[in-house]
Amino acid sequence: MSNPGSIDSGSRRIGAGSSTNVAAATKVQLPDNQCVSVVLTSPPGNGGIIWYGNSDVVAVAGSEKGAVLFASQSSQKLEISNTSLIYWDTTNSGDKLAFVFFN
Repeated sequence: MSNPGSIDSGSRRIGAGSSTNVAAATKVQLPDNQCVSVVLTSPPGNGGIIWYGNSDVVAVAGSEKGAVLFASQSSQKLEISNTSLIYWDTTNSGDKLAFVFFN
């Protein structure tokens, strides 16, 4: 997982980062960043389907839990207080999840 970079703009902060899932069917928690919203993106090079949600997220075929984010989708915005509340899983080892957060 890479450390998020950030830009300060007065009282608002924009940060960004990415996370790699090294083993399919293993949930990954995003790092701790206070925010008011986050935008999730599945980079075009991903080979699998990303499932995201809370700590119950599962990407195992037939047992899926969470919401789906395909590489062909541009992004998904969530109103959330901390990026660490987001967990994600993938059907393909090595896939990444990129994120931008706002606070």
